[in-house]
Amino acid sequence: MGEIVLFKPQAEHDAEANLCAFINLSRTQLTVFGAGLLFDQPVWDITGHIEKKGSYTRTRVIFSRLGASKSGRGQHLLEDLLKDPGQLMRPAFIGFAKAFYRYSFGLRPSRNFGKRLLALRCLDRALAEVPTGPSAISPHVLNRATAIAMEAFAKAVAYGIGVEIGQIAAFVNSHHLVGTPFSWTNPAPKPPWSTRIGPEAAKAREAKMPSQAALDAIAAIFLDAKKPRDVVTTGSVACMLAAPMRLHELLLMPSNCWIDQASKDGKPAYGLRWRAGKGAEPAPKWLNSAMASVAETAIVRIRKLTERARRIAAWYEEHPTQLYLPPELEHLRGKNLAACEIATLLGSKFETSAREFLRKHGLTLGARNYCLKDGAGAIRFADVERAFLKMLPISFPWASEGLGLRYSQMLFVIEARGLSIQKSTCPVMFQPITLGMLAKDLTDPKVGIFARHSLLGEDGKALRMTSHQARHLLNTIALIGGMTQLDVAKWSGRKNIKHNDAYDHRTPAQMLEHIRDAVGDTNRFRGPLATLPKNVPITRREFALQQVPTAHITELGWCIHDYTESPCEVFNDCSSCRDQVCIKGEHAKNVAAREMLSLEEGLLQKARVARADKDYGAEMWEQHHSGRVLKLRELVAIYDDPSVAEGTVIQLAAQPPTLPDARRGAALPSSTRPQRNPS
Repeated sequence: MGEIVLFKPQAEHDAEANLCAFINLSRTQLTVFGAGLLFDQPVWDITGHIEKKGSYTRTRVIFSRLGASKSGRGQHLLEDLLKDPGQLMRPAFIGFAKAFYRYSFGLRPSRNFGKRLLALRCLDRALAEVPTGPSAISPHVLNRATAIAMEAFAKAVAYGIGVEIGQIAAFVNSHHLVGTPFSWTNPAPKPPWSTRIGPEAAKAREAKMPSQAALDAIAAIFLDAKKPRDVVTTGSVACMLAAPMRLHELLLMPSNCWIDQASKDGKPAYGLRWRAGKGAEPAPKWLNSAMASVAETAIVRIRKLTERARRIAAWYEEHPTQLYLPPELEHLRGKNLAACEIATLLGSKFETSAREFLRKHGLTLGARNYCLKDGAGAIRFADVERAFLKMLPISFPWASEGLGLRYSQMLFVIEARGLSIQKSTCPVMFQPITLGMLAKDLTDPKVGIFARHSLLGEDGKALRMTSHQARHLLNTIALIGGMTQLDVAKWSGRKNIKHNDAYDHRTPAQMLEHIRDAVGDTNRFRGPLATLPKNVPITRREFALQQVPTAHITELGWCIHDYTESPCEVFNDCSSCRDQVCIKGEHAKNVAAREMLSLEEGLLQKARVARADKDYGAEMWEQHHSGRVLKLRELVAIYDDPSVAEGTVIQLAAQPPTLPDARRGAALPSSTRPQRNPS
């Protein structure tokens, strides 16, 4: 990444002086993004300093205003921005933006470099409304910048931008870059990990999961896939439905990825050699048995399709300064090439393709210093060779140096334009299959895989699917099937188990079935319903239906109270009610129980102090909080007990009454369910 020199502001200097010193340090003393970085240019090329897995294009940071047009590429993009400075960040802000971006990356490197840039763009627009420079950053400006992000982006993105704005706020405060110090909290609401209730939850669940129509369509195309693009796209989906993986993890698998070995019980086990994209250790990615044979077929097809491209990549590793020529074109090496011959190297039948290729690389048939062939213009082979060698991937020979993977070892590598629908395959060059290629083929309503095969949804609309939907589907199926949260995290390659919550799309009906199935099973249930009454004249299933007629979501778990029979009889004091059941492994709710315990322990301590001071009513409050602490400690202890399996349903006994009822003037109702009048 480069060397980071810490900025030390001078207390005797004002904010503007410290700001100038900070910008100068970032410009002249830092080597983040390379010592030769052109700091004053509006576009930074940082290719090679940030690895974008599954993408092989150049990486650029563009210091443009929010919403500015960025249609150009490469040098043309730089030229367009220089012609129209109005698209750049304001001069009063752009120096700080560049300095902070470079400095902060030295301290907090991140592959998600775009969000930090978006935060700076939102702050630039907010300051333009004042208008002033970075030294005038204030809570009002930061709130406006966050509001701009919330107007322009989705809720989850806006929250992330707000977090980055908070980092900027903390930095300018701690380094005396503002005239008046302040404190600030991100006002953008944090999106919930997941929710299961209501139409919004159903809509969100539908968006995260692939439709049955899309899955059926992919399966139908997979059966008879012959064309390269169909083979690759359907094969990729098959692999992602066999085990939860990110698309870039799939694309960076080696060609010898298949694992076939016996499990501990002697049964065959199938997996893929796999590296996690978010920090988990390398390990076999074991496949679910229902999809293993399909995944094997997909791998065999893709390996056969991409074998030639790997041979080309291996040839370039041995001859990095020479153009690869297949045996049937070897006679062209060293000769002056006419347009038709250059077109053949491109895999085209049209001379116009050759002329466009030459024009792109600054070559012209018949130009000065170029010879004639059969009365027409010709180009020296060496010049054509140099032009073709520019098509090699930027990081060649490494597809991922961090993973130790070369292009000649990749499974997902193809001859140049080998997946193109309109252009012909180039026989002298290879290219990696990228995230963009597969993502477009699954989602494009005009040229995507569903459109090519004229497949529509039941509503007549175009089908689409994202690669990540398969990961959501497999995680949800695994949780429905009883896999523990820890196993789901390991299978998915997550270091943080709480991230499972974002992939848990079980419906309330599925959770209700989970609770009912556990009734009467001492291995899966803790509490009064763990055992059936003796001599019960009905089946366990019928008993479970009577005892658990419904389930409603609560802060800590699920309420199984039947509201058609009576309203809530404990006034939402769920932690003390026997009608609440909790499920070990529901991370967000398990964390909520710990937070509630911490809160109740604090309230209990205050009640004890008040009782010691002989405050009126303090003794009743102490008893009340003491009872809640007791129940919550019991619940947390079960969560922490390694002998209790994840997925276990927990029902705590009701808390005994500690406060007088409302008729005696108590501040709180009893936390136990009163006995119903038999009459």
